[in-house]
Amino acid sequence: MNLELALLHSFVRLAELEHFGQTADELHISQPALTKQIKKLEERVGGRLVDRDTRHFELTAAGRVLLESARSLLARAEQAERKLELALEGKAGILRVGFGTATLSAGLGTLLREFRTNYPHVEVNLTDMSSPAQVDALEKGDIDVGFVRIPVNSTVLTAIPLLEEKLVLAYPENHKGKVKKGLQAFRQAPFVAIRRSVSSSFNDHLLRTCRAAGFTPKIVQEAGEIFTLLHLVGAGLGAALVPESCTRMGVPHVKYTDTQVAEAGWKIGITYPTDRSHKLVENFVELACSLKFST
Repeated sequence: MNLELALLHSFVRLAELEHFGQTADELHISQPALTKQIKKLEERVGGRLVDRDTRHFELTAAGRVLLESARSLLARAEQAERKLELALEGKAGILRVGFGTATLSAGLGTLLREFRTNYPHVEVNLTDMSSPAQVDALEKGDIDVGFVRIPVNSTVLTAIPLLEEKLVLAYPENHKGKVKKGLQAFRQAPFVAIRRSVSSSFNDHLLRTCRAAGFTPKIVQEAGEIFTLLHLVGAGLGAALVPESCTRMGVPHVKYTDTQVAEAGWKIGITYPTDRSHKLVENFVELACSLKFST
């Protein structure tokens, strides 16, 4: 059965006003046109909906059943239309966001709170991913926007610089050596590090920073996430290079110092597919760029 929403709308208003003339005036059509619509609807359902044999307006039993269902159907259609309008304006839908530890600590929470306040009909799905994994997911269309190390080696992605981050040296609070020389003072110390399989870019940055300080780190233990890494440092297993934003995590028995190595720094940019950008992504990027991120 194919019921047109326009016919159902005319039927519902007729049932509510109980008068052909008043209903026709409200719908801005002639009374014969309204009568024709109701007859067409009756033909579609295969039965009479309005009793025209009485002096007063009355729905048939079938008409009363249809009225309840039609109201519900029209309400859902109106909701769907409104959601579509919001989606076209970038104010509704699902936004898939990739992020890393540095971005989370530097202000992603503030951005998400602001975004949810301004766009309450948008569902944001977050995935903790390394920069290479985000770039791959962005190119495949698995996420819509990410926060990655820049520059990005991709011809199909747009990256806008958002914040600067750097590695700092985390070491056990009971460390006996001097730390004034920064990373160089730990050239003989054992290190704990994030597994390369988790983030090759982070692992490469660690090695590059240590080599800039004149040594290759002796890695004695690896971990799958930064929080675990810091607890290994606190347990005395070794020192570690971690994003400066991690100093806010409050992991016990861990102290931090500057590496005094320029290579420790890097930039993070908000990144999205150039040719698949849509209004929802544009709204998110615009808000992100308007906020002040800090490490």
